[in-house]
Amino acid sequence: IKAEISSMASLDQLVAQRSCLDTVIRSIRSFPGTDAAMQEWICNALARWSCDELNRRPIVKNGGFEIIMSAMNRHPTVANVQIQGCRALGNLCYDSEKNSVLLREVGGVSVILHAIHTCQIIEDVFSKACYALTTLLQNDPHGVEYMSNYNLINIIVEGMRINNGGATAQRLGCAVLWHLVPVAKPEKITSSNYTTAEIIDIVVNYSMICHLDDSSVQKYSLALLAKCVIADPDDRKSLKIIHEVSNWVILSMKVHPYEPYIMEDGCTLLLHLMKKKSKEKVVNMITTLKLEGVLVESLWEHRDSPPIVESIVAVLAEVAGHGLEEALCISSVRGIPAIVSAMMANINDVHIQRQGCLCLSHLSLHKELRASVGCAGGIYAIVDAMRFYPQIRGIQEHAISALVNLATVQYNAAMISLSDGIPIVEKAGNIYPDQCQNSAETILKLTEKANRSAGRRRPGLLHMKYRYSRFTTSLHDIFNQQRGSSRYRRGKTGQSSGQHKMHEHTRNQQRERFNLFDSLKQIFDDDETTVFQKSESDETNFH
Repeated sequence: IKAEISSMASLDQLVAQRSCLDTVIRSIRSFPGTDAAMQEWICNALARWSCDELNRRPIVKNGGFEIIMSAMNRHPTVANVQIQGCRALGNLCYDSEKNSVLLREVGGVSVILHAIHTCQIIEDVFSKACYALTTLLQNDPHGVEYMSNYNLINIIVEGMRINNGGATAQRLGCAVLWHLVPVAKPEKITSSNYTTAEIIDIVVNYSMICHLDDSSVQKYSLALLAKCVIADPDDRKSLKIIHEVSNWVILSMKVHPYEPYIMEDGCTLLLHLMKKKSKEKVVNMITTLKLEGVLVESLWEHRDSPPIVESIVAVLAEVAGHGLEEALCISSVRGIPAIVSAMMANINDVHIQRQGCLCLSHLSLHKELRASVGCAGGIYAIVDAMRFYPQIRGIQEHAISALVNLATVQYNAAMISLSDGIPIVEKAGNIYPDQCQNSAETILKLTEKANRSAGRRRPGLLHMKYRYSRFTTSLHDIFNQQRGSSRYRRGKTGQSSGQHKMHEHTRNQQRERFNLFDSLKQIFDDDETTVFQKSESDETNFH
């Protein structure tokens, strides 16, 4: 038999020719099925060959499923046969709905579950079985309904408890559970011995805490937790458990700031927790663990991915609205330029614009940060959002709320006028008279006052030269980062610079902004002989 196995290595060369694959599969049927080593080799060969998408159809057509399932049934206690068999079944079903449906119809699910039962304590068997189940569930539209008859959740959860030290077992176990958790009515999964809260507890303790450094485990764990919370936002037991371990969610985000799915699902969990009367505790935990710096860094890194940007900006908005101390924390890590940059880079995404306007509105509530928002280009971003989405009530309300606070600073009021924001503010007041009219009138009065002051060349207005210099420095920095500096052009994820190229519309916005700089300089820099001096109070206010 060893001689036959060594001679069969030449079959790989025949399979590479593709024209001989049908003949090779038919000849494999004649190999003795009583020898475990032979069957292990056959399953291993089919697993290798099925990695090529073009080989999957002829393998299945010539009875590949029957060959693999026969080998697994003949040698149920041989771990290597079960490992290679599950691996081959998973590869054949990968990205193929037809093969996944066929495997379910011929009884492949029961064979995979039998492998888990007989060799559950062997981590590789459990991992490869979860891999096969994941590919089947992912591609078979009726797979979840069919597997509800097998009490699969109990089997997977128990396997995760037994193989808690294996990262692969935890990752693939969470992947299977993710498919089994329904989008709504989670009481369906309580047909198993585990409730939703108990499943969350197991995932947190065996997956997240034990494998904090493994990004793939964290990704699937957070995705499962987020789906459980979204499926039943009123499940108090589940929310209580997640709230108790929210520090681990934050630590996972801090350890893996460049993993987009971890940041998105982590922000989703934090947002749900903050909506359930526990906002103060969650915000305090975020500021204590200094997550706002990680969020801002991730916002720069993933600003071209709208779902991630929306989640991060939403969390920053909730934190900024909690109080002055939290808002200053965001400002200290350069969060304001990051938010403005994200809004300008995603002008076509209505959700990002709404969350961005809300965040800037919360930040502008504090007079200590109003000049910083203006210097970072926040007024230009807000006016753009109002211009692009005049019929979106949430954007108009948050934008007007932000502008009415920002306009109390003369420089910001002048910027509203220079960015053509006056007609947009008037339009918002006319469309939404109950919500925006009073604030719009206040903004117009403040901008008119700022324009009159600029015309009379009042001494206090000369300080705007200092603010203008800070403004240009800040936005030049944003512009350089959006074009792609060495820090953001290629981060830890190895993304290419082409993935961070701006849209043509955004580039036009940059040109308009620098034209705006020239107009601003023309207003406040006509007199070349004027000596500008900034006071200590100015430096404190605009730090």
